[in-house]
Amino acid sequence: MATAYKSSPGNDPTASLDTIKRKNHRIIIADVKKEVGLHTLCAAHKLEMTWRQKYVWVLPSWLPKGWFNVSKDELPAGCTMEHIENAVNLSFTYRFKEVEDDSFEINAGFKNVLEWKTTFNGTIVPYAGYAYDAIWTLANSLDKLNSTRFIPSVLDPFRKRLYMAKWIQTIKRNSFNEVTGTVSFRSTTRQSQPIYLDQYVAGEYKPEPRSIKTSALNDDDEEFKIVHKILWPLGRPTDGSAPSGSKGCQSLIKGLAAFLRIECEIATAIAIVVIVLASIIAFGFVGGALVYRHYEKKVRLIEQQQDSSLSSLSEYELPEDSVRIYRSLGEGAFGKVYLGEYLKEEGCVFAVAIKAARDPKNLNAKLVVERSRGYETI
Repeated sequence: MATAYKSSPGNDPTASLDTIKRKNHRIIIADVKKEVGLHTLCAAHKLEMTWRQKYVWVLPSWLPKGWFNVSKDELPAGCTMEHIENAVNLSFTYRFKEVEDDSFEINAGFKNVLEWKTTFNGTIVPYAGYAYDAIWTLANSLDKLNSTRFIPSVLDPFRKRLYMAKWIQTIKRNSFNEVTGTVSFRSTTRQSQPIYLDQYVAGEYKPEPRSIKTSALNDDDEEFKIVHKILWPLGRPTDGSAPSGSKGCQSLIKGLAAFLRIECEIATAIAIVVIVLASIIAFGFVGGALVYRHYEKKVRLIEQQQDSSLSSLSEYELPEDSVRIYRSLGEGAFGKVYLGEYLKEEGCVFAVAIKAARDPKNLNAKLVVERSRGYETI
């Protein structure tokens, strides 16, 4: 996640910092001079974008020691020196390695770095080696190009442009061992250049425990030497985005991750759990509805069977209102047997044995009578 803004003395950086905050960018690299730096860190204090909110500030090394210790007249409105120092606290400065080790062999006019230092009697200002190497890089690449006898014509602008293009290609194709190390350009910037970080702790900058190279470097590399441990009082911060798999993060998941300020993988896991739980609940409701519907149908069917009329009686069943019971003959496994009369039609009476079936589920059911062949008449 990267966003670039420019500011100049007299401009209020609050709007730019507010945009960075809304985009949830947590690591801020500020190439600022003293005046702009004061206003920028004052705005950071007001917007709560300091180490206390797990923001990481990286400031340039050219700012002098105690650069924020200024008079009240120089301080931005609404901020004190304590506010500025609180914003600077636990920030980092970055610096490049100025020169290689003394024994490093070079092909820039000297045998090694020590000989180069000795020649200048130790009066070498910071980054003087880069200016020296820049001249030698141009000179060495120009010498290699001229060795191909590709000389431009003074009167031919096209050949001049072609010559410059070939010169740049020569610089990219070759590497040079110089006082600042191996100079090699793969694009428009120098590659594999060590960067050193110092952390501001308790009023002074302490070296970060390891140097950082612009190219990949294994943890067991000799460049990684512990000097001081980085302090993260509130826990190790992030850059505000998922460190891995964020490119494949779907827009909905990415929005959830940004809202909760968590990694994409964690947001994906949360979404999966929510979907699974919602599916279980939905299936539970659907299953319960189906079971209840089946139960209702069964109950209605039983009620219909119990409430149905006796108009469709079998040949052994008699309507209750046509039977007269006199006395009990006995009780069997399926109910009591009675002696009675059956009035089939007007003036036609039959003596019958009547069996009343047991119905423990419905005590109010009508008496079911059955004409037995053995006692059809007496």
